[in-house]
Amino acid sequence: MARVLVVEDHKEWCSILSEDLESAGYIVDTAYSLETAIAHLKKQDYQIVVTDIGLSKEPEDASGIELLKWLKTNCTMTKALAISGRAVMGLNKEDFKKEYGVLEYIDRINYDSEEFLQLVKIAEMQSK
Repeated sequence: MARVLVVEDHKEWCSILSEDLESAGYIVDTAYSLETAIAHLKKQDYQIVVTDIGLSKEPEDASGIELLKWLKTNCTMTKALAISGRAVMGLNKEDFKKEYGVLEYIDRINYDSEEFLQLVKIAEMQSK
């Protein structure tokens, strides 16, 4: 199974995502901030990164975007899934995915664990 890094500042959501992934057999590490995520990525290869867009409670925070940019430059083989409960920075979903190299954007409001795991499986297949 693939190694997945979950980057989410809300501990409850981090637990939900991690537990769903672990129950499906994935090896999961977690990070609650941009800095911790990059530290993990520098030490370990991940096939998939699932990141929140805003990694703080500030509405204008977009440190998840910074992580996606970093991934695009430094971890070109890693597949990314973005998750958030807010709009995608003024872009439509498809433009957002293209601009930031994201396989899929997941709306946390309509989160479905089966759909999430299907997307992770697609990301895993594409990372090989």
